[in-house]
Amino acid sequence: MVTENLKSVADTWETLAQIDPLWAVLSEPEKRGRRWDVAEFLETGEAEIRRLLADIDELGGLPAAQAALDFGCGVGRLSIPLSMRFDRVIGIDISPSMVENARRLARARPNVEFIVNPRDDLARLPDAAFDLVYSNIVLQHMDPALAAGYIAEFYRVARPGGFVVFQIPSHLTEEWLPHGNDGTRLPDGAHRARISFDAPEQVHAGECLRIHARVRNESPVEWLQDLTHQINLGNHWHDAHGSEIRHDDGRARMPSRLVPGEECNVIVDVVAPDSPGPHELELDIVQEGVNWFADRGSPTARRQVMVVAAEPHPSTSSDDAPADYPTFIMRGIPRHEVERLIAGYGGELLACDPHETEWVSYRYITRRST
Repeated sequence: MVTENLKSVADTWETLAQIDPLWAVLSEPEKRGRRWDVAEFLETGEAEIRRLLADIDELGGLPAAQAALDFGCGVGRLSIPLSMRFDRVIGIDISPSMVENARRLARARPNVEFIVNPRDDLARLPDAAFDLVYSNIVLQHMDPALAAGYIAEFYRVARPGGFVVFQIPSHLTEEWLPHGNDGTRLPDGAHRARISFDAPEQVHAGECLRIHARVRNESPVEWLQDLTHQINLGNHWHDAHGSEIRHDDGRARMPSRLVPGEECNVIVDVVAPDSPGPHELELDIVQEGVNWFADRGSPTARRQVMVVAAEPHPSTSSDDAPADYPTFIMRGIPRHEVERLIAGYGGELLACDPHETEWVSYRYITRRST
């Protein structure tokens, strides 16, 4: 099934795949602009798979090495080293351009197959088919409901006794949040904002736009960032008739706190609709997993934008990458909820490895129960 949330994810990754595919997969700041050396890039995948299988061996080892699934395979960074250790590997990704690049990079590995999957499930894959299902730095870039659905599918396609290993953020780090935050949702009366922004009058279909907005807390309540339900500036697109054609597109984090009457500048990256014609760009505040401020009566900000036919993408062999990249959206599922999902889908949690940046993320090493 294709949803608006999934289409937004697909649009972002297809754009990144055409602009800078290796950097989109592994976003080292100094490698932006097609500066990854291909051999160096692929070596990072070899090292990651080597460490992964060593960790799995310490936890009892794989029951067999017949088939592995690389979910969110991108250009095949992990699929290729997996294919050197498994009889058969399937890499699956939402972006056709990513898959096309993966096929080129893995042309010497006949035992790896790449599939474009624009659905919110893995219906193309049979039950109990894989000894290892692996996903890293993928689920963090989608709506939590989508991520939870894919996690359920991981256990469906894993063989009994097979390993399911995936990474996903849990919550923002305590150091980033304001002192004293108790992790609660915004109270009644807090959902009043005044938003203003400028947008270009004309853009190309699929063009990445950087929108500079100003947001004022019009409520009598201080806005405090939340541990699991972040407060973000987001957007929607409407067609000439006022019908919403894209519900979720860009996101930009609001400050850690904003007192009543205080204003802040926020930059949000959005992607223009694919169809030419008059459109309307709308900005609103959202508390993730709770509600949009407009649903509680807060006014949004809207601007008319004319979308014209897309310009051809520059050749991927060019050394000059475009300056404007779509924003990576970071989302998470709290650790206790992930552990509940694992148990509910028939998984056994063997290890939970933390990684801390602005977010606290975990790599869950699990085994599907026999």
